[in-house]
Amino acid sequence: MKCNFTKPAISFESQLRKLKDKKLIIENDDKAIELLKSINYYRLRGYYIHLYDNNTEEFHSKASFEQIIDLHEFDMKLIELTAAVILKTSCTVKRAPKFI
Repeated sequence: MKCNFTKPAISFESQLRKLKDKKLIIENDDKAIELLKSINYYRLRGYYIHLYDNNTEEFHSKASFEQIIDLHEFDMKLIELTAAVILKTSCTVKRAPKFI
């Protein structure tokens, strides 16, 4: 299956500028660019949707890039912990018939 992307690729610096233009607080540009390289600008949308006002097309007054990254890191840790529990449960269930 081929994916057709409709939005043109933009540089990491341009991505950062877009976030700043929308009034997102970014304290460390270099760190933000490194994180954008590894996380993806469009993936972050799911983490900042509650901090963004679609009517004004700006972030709420105290919204920061650090808040978004903290939420992303929390989500990744939650996924990791959930996967570990699912794996352990799966192994337990697969062994159970042997003891019945």
